[in-house]
Amino acid sequence: MLDLDRFKEINDTLGHAAGDDVLREVASRLSKVTRKGDSIARLGGDEFSILLPNASETDAAMVVSRVSSCLEEPIVVQDLPLRVDASIGFAAFPRDGGDADLLIQHADVAMYAAKAANGGFAMYERFADPHTPDRLALIGELRGALEREEIVLYYQPQMTLSTGGIMAVEALIRWQHPQRGLIPPDEFIPFVQETGLIKPLTHYVLDRALRQCRAWMDQGRPMKVAVNLAMRNLLDADLPVDVADLLKLNGVSTDLLVLEITESAVISDPLRTEAVLARIAKMGVRLSVDDFGTGYSSLTYLTRLPIDEIKIDRSFVTNMNSSADKEVVVRSTIDLARNLGKQVVAEGVETAGVLQRLEELGCHLVQGYYVSRPLPAEELDAWLAESASLSTT
Repeated sequence: MLDLDRFKEINDTLGHAAGDDVLREVASRLSKVTRKGDSIARLGGDEFSILLPNASETDAAMVVSRVSSCLEEPIVVQDLPLRVDASIGFAAFPRDGGDADLLIQHADVAMYAAKAANGGFAMYERFADPHTPDRLALIGELRGALEREEIVLYYQPQMTLSTGGIMAVEALIRWQHPQRGLIPPDEFIPFVQETGLIKPLTHYVLDRALRQCRAWMDQGRPMKVAVNLAMRNLLDADLPVDVADLLKLNGVSTDLLVLEITESAVISDPLRTEAVLARIAKMGVRLSVDDFGTGYSSLTYLTRLPIDEIKIDRSFVTNMNSSADKEVVVRSTIDLARNLGKQVVAEGVETAGVLQRLEELGCHLVQGYYVSRPLPAEELDAWLAESASLSTT
């Protein structure tokens, strides 16, 4: 299975006629590098399938190498030389499946694994396949879950260290499944990100978060709400318009919305993501870099992107008092953020000692189980009321 990377960008920028020219050229090149007797088919969109009958793994590896090489030469469309990369997944009979449907499914799984690794080639590995029938059935139910409003939001408070007050929360997604109970995001979000469902899911989450933000405004307690974005969201040129429409629909000012992105999401396609983020920042929506310290291009993108906030990853914060190396990372990040004029949030605060040390280091905000676990909105309201009551006694 072969899927062209960033093909949508060609269609969006140059038009579908240019996209068709690219597909025809790719098909022509594939036919020249496969063996006599091999079959090539375009399954739809920018996805091709290559059937290699009576091929050993050595034969298959040779074909894959030829396919990769044949796509290295730019494809000239409208006098523009276009670099077309591909993600390739491979499955072999009988090891990876005893019938055509299963082989196609497993080759597709391998192809998505290659795509997740930023392109290239991957063989199907059974032990690493998250697409069990049970998981696949779960993903199949997700669209209906959105329509039935089974997706719910929990909110984790962020404490301002200078005052001890709560003026911001992070919205965290859960699935209240009618049979399976509360399903955490790790069990369905990674697969949603590979499908077209990520856009409606993000729209749903933003709308619900902004509705709750409006409710807190009406209660006289305005609260910033942070919402996480996926990599595919940052490649969506319509995202800024969707965000603006939802802010207007719910009557929420732009400065109360924080959109969290990860470094890995940005580096997947820097030019497109920077353009989308610039439009969002121009609206007045705040932008935050999540999981800071776990990526590879932190300093570069901090200076290039309109970032307002840095969130230090919990892997450095939770045990910083017992690890000198982790405290160095936390302290350096806080100093860097403050010198760049950016707010800094520490995630994963689970003890009073860590909270105290972060305050000494000049951290602005903290979140974690020591402050509060994520709560449904009504439970958070009760928790806030109780906290306010305790602070006045």
